[in-house]
Amino acid sequence: MFSLNQSLPFMAEAITGLACFFIIAFMDEQNRTDYIKSTASHHQHFIQSMRHLFATPYLRVTVLMGVTFSVMLGMCIQFVNEAAMIEHGFRPGARGFLISGAGIITLIILHVVILRTVKGDMGRILYLTCGAAIAYVFMSINNTPLFLLGYLLWCCLNATSSFMRLMIHDRIPGSHRSTIMSNFKALAILIGLGASSATGLLVQQAGTPRIAYAVFGAIACLALLPCAYWLLVYLKEESRSPNVLPSSNQDN
Repeated sequence: MFSLNQSLPFMAEAITGLACFFIIAFMDEQNRTDYIKSTASHHQHFIQSMRHLFATPYLRVTVLMGVTFSVMLGMCIQFVNEAAMIEHGFRPGARGFLISGAGIITLIILHVVILRTVKGDMGRILYLTCGAAIAYVFMSINNTPLFLLGYLLWCCLNATSSFMRLMIHDRIPGSHRSTIMSNFKALAILIGLGASSATGLLVQQAGTPRIAYAVFGAIACLALLPCAYWLLVYLKEESRSPNVLPSSNQDN
């Protein structure tokens, strides 16, 4: 498909994803004879879970930051990183060595540094947002050593992307937790469908994958960092006030 048109693979992926979504939405479940049907429909469960997901200002900002962070990671995994390595002159064997070597170094950094120093929501917020801004800015520069340094930092961020889900997980009611977390993932996937096509067109028009990194770096600086600042202020105020409840049942 890529040989026919450079945008065709991304458009096909978006169309396939939407088709899967509609197929799942209209599936007819077959249950056992002793199955007791829930009084609420799937649509009602979905709406209720989405309300819990956006129930508090803290959750709304965290979800915005988490979805943006996840979509940018997804775009890099799909094609931007590979295209950037090709542009920097890495041959197929060297790219495989680079990816596997970065994975091993990432595991070492995770166990020796990150998992020992990044503690609590404040630490996770600073690490993810500042790390994303630095990584994407480094990779957007036409300099191989800076690209490799940014790529290594990106690998660490990708390996610890579950930090964002953990921050949401601790703020939602246990009765709907699994459904809410599934909806968060589905939201990121749906937005990623459109972002995939947009990123492909952007790279095609610019003629370099570095433009994608530049856009991601700008998003990190202009969206993720302000969100991080708001969350840090909220957490500080919450720690000082015993009346602030870290729950989605909190009255807005």
